[in-house]
Amino acid sequence: MERLRTEFALPAFEAAKAAWRPYPGLSFERRQEIECHYKVAQARVAFRLERVIKRTASMARRRLPFVSLVLAMVRASGMRRMLLVSLSRLK
Repeated sequence: MERLRTEFALPAFEAAKAAWRPYPGLSFERRQEIECHYKVAQARVAFRLERVIKRTASMARRRLPFVSLVLAMVRASGMRRMLLVSLSRLK
């Protein structure tokens, strides 16, 4: 790491870490606004449930390949959309 740092004239890790910003170029107020919107979305029951369903489907596809066919049929039938619409009404 030291050789890479000197060869490419990179700052020390601690200095780079201190200067790093999650939202480069944004004002502090705008950053807080974005984080607030993100927290509101994370708090919604529908958002959490949708993420759990997606993780479960992904895990099922990896472990049980034949489930992919069933999940594809569910997606094609429109049941997924109905579930998302009904979940969006939960707040």
